[in-house]
Amino acid sequence: MLHTPPTELAQASKSYPTIVACGETSSEIQYFCLKVENQIIPLPDDMDFLHVFDLFFKVHKIFDLKYEPRLHNMMVFVENFIYKVKNEHRPTNRMLEISGYLEISGHLEKDDDMDLLAPSAA
Repeated sequence: MLHTPPTELAQASKSYPTIVACGETSSEIQYFCLKVENQIIPLPDDMDFLHVFDLFFKVHKIFDLKYEPRLHNMMVFVENFIYKVKNEHRPTNRMLEISGYLEISGHLEKDDDMDLLAPSAA
């Protein structure tokens, strides 16, 4: 939604948190905002995308919000293998395969305490 003022974005009906990049073009992002429950939260101009994504993830956890269905598997992967959050979201076989590859290639630190294949407590 290029050239859309943040106030108009707040009115769009979307029930999931959203990262909003603000700028003239997608290659000239000036700053980011988070949209949470129809509120636009402007973020500092010097906040890079990695920090914005970190905040986006933490907003979901702090407010116990569900992931947008299109992002669900990616966010569960991030939750399990990047943040190492242990909860009801079980990784899929494909997630385990990708994390294994990333561990072998040295891009992901192995966590010996995290037994992902153990049956979940019922």
